[in-house]
Amino acid sequence: MRKSAPPIAAMVLLVIFSIFSKVSQSQVQNPDWELDIDGGKQQRVIQEINRDALALQAQAIASETELDREIRRVMEKGGNLEERRRQVPAIAASFALRTEPQRARFLSALCYLKTLGTSFMPIDIAEIALAETGSHGLSGKASSPKGAIGVWQMMPSRAKSHGYTAKEMENDQKCADAAVRELTMKLTVANGNLEKAKKLYCGVGHEADAYELRRRMYRKEILEILSSNLYGKDKKVGFNALALKAREYITD
Repeated sequence: MRKSAPPIAAMVLLVIFSIFSKVSQSQVQNPDWELDIDGGKQQRVIQEINRDALALQAQAIASETELDREIRRVMEKGGNLEERRRQVPAIAASFALRTEPQRARFLSALCYLKTLGTSFMPIDIAEIALAETGSHGLSGKASSPKGAIGVWQMMPSRAKSHGYTAKEMENDQKCADAAVRELTMKLTVANGNLEKAKKLYCGVGHEADAYELRRRMYRKEILEILSSNLYGKDKKVGFNALALKAREYITD
């Protein structure tokens, strides 16, 4: 069943708000925004997102569908949510090396939201996005010579099999949803082998081999950012500084 756009947009904003407010408190504390990088512009962006999230909270709860309520219930259960949340800032930092910070946060929040209630972690869908369109700025308008569309490069026939049109793959939320469904199908084909399923996401042959090398490279990048000292609790570093340090860390 498809989700209506307003509730899902609200949910994404709420996820961005909850994840990055939690990160700012426990992982990348920076109460004074001691960056000297963007003159406080990033702080204003975060404040605007926070206000939007709070303003949309009542609307999201009032208009949410049964699927939206199920997502909220899963989010409230706990379980491995701490690890999921921990991955998101590293994913956002990696994304920010290829696209603007605000879009990087939005896409990383989608990786978190769309994998809730599945066997996948946010990094699983993030590394696919990077392998598919990381070299094209993670653009929703990206298209391949064969006709694949969107951040997660869905072929029109595959998009249709998941209930979407090819044009709808330019919508990041719908493309992310279709990508998770596609990976779920590939996991079944691969008899539960996630590594094989990710390679099958691209296909078979030499292109798939090259894609698999890229995917593993991007996964290593995210894990290196995640395991580096960038996330020390005593570090007072904001998002822009985090992305810049990630770039330095990866290129060293």
